[in-house]
Amino acid sequence: MIPTAGQQTSTGARPLRPSRYWYLIAGGLLAVAAVCLTVAVIGIFSWDRQIQDFQRVPAPGNGEVTLTQPGQYVLYVEARGTCCSWTIGSQDTPLAGGSMRLAMGLADGSRQIPVKSYTGVPEGYGVGGHQGLTAMSFTITQPGSYIIETRDVHPAAVTDLAVGRSIVGPTLRPVVPLVAGLAALLGAVVAFVFTGVRRRQARRRQGQPSEMTAPGPWPLAGGAPEPSAPVMVRFAGPARQGRWTVLLRAILAIPALICLYVVRYVAWVVLVTGWFGALFTGRLPDYAVSFLTGFQRWEVRACAYLLLLTDTYPPFGLLDTDYPVSVTYSPGG
Repeated sequence: MIPTAGQQTSTGARPLRPSRYWYLIAGGLLAVAAVCLTVAVIGIFSWDRQIQDFQRVPAPGNGEVTLTQPGQYVLYVEARGTCCSWTIGSQDTPLAGGSMRLAMGLADGSRQIPVKSYTGVPEGYGVGGHQGLTAMSFTITQPGSYIIETRDVHPAAVTDLAVGRSIVGPTLRPVVPLVAGLAALLGAVVAFVFTGVRRRQARRRQGQPSEMTAPGPWPLAGGAPEPSAPVMVRFAGPARQGRWTVLLRAILAIPALICLYVVRYVAWVVLVTGWFGALFTGRLPDYAVSFLTGFQRWEVRACAYLLLLTDTYPPFGLLDTDYPVSVTYSPGG
């Protein structure tokens, strides 16, 4: 008997290296990258919101600010600017080297607040039309309303005096997750490409056009591409159902639907990692095929039970079991 092509590839074939589990590692790195970049984006928006929420008084002029927490605050001189930038340690801005006369005290006039020149590392920013630079700082011991008065302001480009906390921490906070996210993303791409290329080379060395372990169909005449792997849905047909289970069907199905809701997020991660595998290797990785097929099988069983197609409670899990409604995937060539 002449063996088929699928039998030839499965006889004496050595395991391919690197293992398919490297796709899972790459998928994990991709998930880490998504989380880190999301945290970084949230941090950037938080930084922008902090600057936008600064309280401002005209310069020259006077205004009232309300400070709700004791501690040190920074005064930033501002001019009209563009979005978006941040500098640290640089005085190369039109606002550098300015001067003004400033007085600050409680709104009731009971006490003056000492204000001193900013002695830390200069911080500059450009956000939402505001270009600012650190100028002075002060410390309060009690919350309340304060009056700030400015005059003899130089340079003339200064339009406002902004009051707020230091922006060094909120600015540096997104840097760590941003760098980690980009590194994880690069690692995921390298892992996908390296694994896909090396496994394809290993298959070619072993004479395996694919990773089949079961007999496959003969190639179609004329060298035409083989058909896609079929997905079969099996339904046993209508049967008598218990009235009480029908009455409470929506409630009884809640545990299965909750589990499916949670597993769906895992399925999305597997789908994304499988997409990269299919992109670089030309076929969906076996782990993605197994998981996504099992998830679809589980979902079909739960929906069939909820839609009264069967009275048998759907089993929990991804494996194919003896159930009146099921989905079966037949591996293709």
